[in-house]
Amino acid sequence: MSTKFTPGPWKRNGIQIENGYGVAVAAVAHEHLSPDSETLDGNCDLIAAAPDLLEALQDCERVMSEELKGLLVIQPELKNARAAIAKATRDQS
Repeated sequence: MSTKFTPGPWKRNGIQIENGYGVAVAAVAHEHLSPDSETLDGNCDLIAAAPDLLEALQDCERVMSEELKGLLVIQPELKNARAAIAKATRDQS
């Protein structure tokens, strides 16, 4: 069973502060689409899973880094993981 959600790339649209709480406002690149309720539910599930996905990716990145330590060639998958972590955490280093 596959979950239906809006395909990426997604983009960050801004932060709206209401009553002291930050509310992330996410927009998708496919603004011309009108998602159905199944797709909207899938989008909500994906967003709700994001913290767990980030933690799992950080764990995988740590293990891959340890395994590849000392090698001259860094695998593209490790570079992609690091880029995704940086994007999610706003780490530009």
